[in-house]
Amino acid sequence: MMPGCEHADKNQHLLPGSKCKKWVGMAIFKQILRMKTKNIALWMLWMFSAVSLWAHTESDTSHHKGLLFGLAFGGGNIHLKTQTTSKSEAVLSLPNIKFGYWLNTRTSVHFLMPGAVYNLKSTDRIFEAFQVGVSRWISPRWWVLGATGLTFDAGAFYTVDKLSQIKANTGLPSFSVGTGYEIWTKGQYGIDLQYRFFYGRSNLDNGDHRIGMAHVFLLGFNLY
Repeated sequence: MMPGCEHADKNQHLLPGSKCKKWVGMAIFKQILRMKTKNIALWMLWMFSAVSLWAHTESDTSHHKGLLFGLAFGGGNIHLKTQTTSKSEAVLSLPNIKFGYWLNTRTSVHFLMPGAVYNLKSTDRIFEAFQVGVSRWISPRWWVLGATGLTFDAGAFYTVDKLSQIKANTGLPSFSVGTGYEIWTKGQYGIDLQYRFFYGRSNLDNGDHRIGMAHVFLLGFNLY
């Protein structure tokens, strides 16, 4: 059930319209994050099946030139471990930004921002990375990628009033490996189904470190 505005804040005070809408949106977003892995998997399977039935694919790769840009969203599971704790949970993965340049019609170099939203002490956090990598198209529709870079572990943007209040933990290494299959393309636009494994290590303030390993399934939207 969608939360009502009349009980949106902790003190049972009515909220102004704009704040109310923001609160309702964040509440729905958090409910999605708390979905169990089975529910996320079923939702992703249904979405991928629906898109696959609707989609058609061209085999021409002549549009693989110049700049490329991509966004992807989905879900999966992450395992987080420190020297004293270890847990696994279902996660939402977004926005998975990819920006790069085609070296030729089968190879591209790119900046990649993979990640997932997890919960720590009842607070939502992001476990992400800033990476540089390479994608290689095995066929006109199937590609693989690899990337490495800096881990970024911080509070989610919607948990603070100002972005400057976010305290981040960073660390090395981080890397991603993944694959995708393009199910629809038209001109410079494409949609693909993706699987990605993401590993990262962040340095914590107490001298410990947090290791995260995520398996996610994504729906990607690309502009070539």
